[in-house]
Amino acid sequence: MRIEKKNIGEVVVISPRGKLLIGRGDVELRKFVSSVFDEGAKKVVLDLKDVKDIDSAGVGELVAIHTSAHKRGIEVKLARVPERVLGILQIAQLAAIFDINDTVEEAVDSFSADKEN
Repeated sequence: MRIEKKNIGEVVVISPRGKLLIGRGDVELRKFVSSVFDEGAKKVVLDLKDVKDIDSAGVGELVAIHTSAHKRGIEVKLARVPERVLGILQIAQLAAIFDINDTVEEAVDSFSADKEN
């Protein structure tokens, strides 16, 4: 799995590319996101556009990222979630715990909208 990071203002956008499967991507994503959290990021978007496949370990990582972020006062949003990944989250009844956005821009802008509400 390749993972890229870019900043858009005060928002860190993390873009994993490849498969998020047990032994293939799950540990890399966990370590990468943990390091971003440790660096002090408070607003993070996971751009999942290029996640080609996900299994229960990958879903578990997304939930663990969400839980860790919540405990640390970090906001995490998902963007460009592929239909296959979204379907798995819905089947597992986990889609509702995530703030899912159609685009990275929408996710980034929603941080400002959250403050206004």
